[in-house]
Amino acid sequence: MKTAMNTFLFAFLGIIVAFAISMAVLFISSFVLIRLGEKTEAKEKADCILVPGARIGGRALDFRLNGAAKLYENGFADKIIVTGAQGEDEPTTEAFYMANYLVEKGIPIEDIFLEDESTSTYENFAFSKDIMISQGFSDTIIVTNDYHAYRCGKMAELLNIKAQIQPVQKPKGIYLRGPFRETLAVMWYYFLNKF
Repeated sequence: MKTAMNTFLFAFLGIIVAFAISMAVLFISSFVLIRLGEKTEAKEKADCILVPGARIGGRALDFRLNGAAKLYENGFADKIIVTGAQGEDEPTTEAFYMANYLVEKGIPIEDIFLEDESTSTYENFAFSKDIMISQGFSDTIIVTNDYHAYRCGKMAELLNIKAQIQPVQKPKGIYLRGPFRETLAVMWYYFLNKF
């Protein structure tokens, strides 16, 4: 009986150790993939620029919008899609806030398309794809924070959206939080095959 119990405990500990090692390898691999995504850059013109939503009031969203405005001004695309619904703690939809921000930067409202129903990054892309199809846009440049670039690229790929990724910097204060959250999100994808 004692031998059987020892065998069981040894096997159980082996499973725990193997699981912990697997998690560590997956975490490190996900983090490396995110770092590689940060190194991408848009090099060619596209039909539109797509800016996925983020919390209003956070600097991450403003960095995305500044990056999109710069691409627009440099002639990389003449249309912009802004996307995001209203969160519980937000005064308006993310798309509406983003459109106003861009208009204040001198971008004509007629060049901005609002998608204000999405509540996740995946929906940002899925719902924006409908706008792209309706407007005859065949490709886009996705502008997002550097740590978010890899996952956005994977989502565009999954949805068959032809896209270049233009990462912009992350705000000070989220050098660990943002990449850590993204690493967990990428791990979640590789476990469940969905974002």
